[in-house]
Amino acid sequence: MPFLPTVLVVDDEIRSQKALRRTLEEDFGVFTASSLAEARTVMEREDAQIVLTDQRMLEVSGVAFLKGVRETWPDTVRIIISGYTQTNQMDVIRAILMLLRQVNEGRAEVENGFIRAITPSGNRKAQALMDQVFEVRDRFEWRGLGEIPLSALRLRAAYAAFDAEHHYTLGYRSVADNRACECAVILRGLRRPIDCKLFGTVCTPEAPMGSCMVSSEGACTAHYTYGRHKDAQASMA
Repeated sequence: MPFLPTVLVVDDEIRSQKALRRTLEEDFGVFTASSLAEARTVMEREDAQIVLTDQRMLEVSGVAFLKGVRETWPDTVRIIISGYTQTNQMDVIRAILMLLRQVNEGRAEVENGFIRAITPSGNRKAQALMDQVFEVRDRFEWRGLGEIPLSALRLRAAYAAFDAEHHYTLGYRSVADNRACECAVILRGLRRPIDCKLFGTVCTPEAPMGSCMVSSEGACTAHYTYGRHKDAQASMA
């Protein structure tokens, strides 16, 4: 009999445990635990290569539990379930199975885990409506990437009454970034925000020098708000 990789399912709802076991047992050796204490006992006794836990546990959160697992069993793959409800139960279980198979086979790729609602061809009705209202621009300039042909949409002439470009007749003028700003290469993933000499000094959310620091969702704003504290801890370690 071929060796099966092992997965530990931690969930305080027995019905969810059984559903996951039925889905996984053809591809994995499955252990289950209804509490975090029981899960640790299983981990100490068995070689569980993957731990799959619900986020909403009675004792502590799934995230807190997996932090402890990482400290004691650093090589164990850790996966957490969030938003696990009866209405989407089978969709979530199928996605978990696909993810575990990728882990087992050493793959990392995008797969469609919601085949009940999403088909490979997409939503044909929505595509037809989009095509009715929009058309492809000949070219469009993207920050950090320059002009890319056929890369953006605009409203068709039949919908010009709703087009702000027609209403306000604003001419487009390309504006270069500050020469010291690294936003363009940060957007392309070639550098990190902290690699920019302006980051966190003259360039902050209150006084942004580039678009990456302007938006609340910008890479530099996000790293300024959350990541720089981790950087400081790492440099002190």
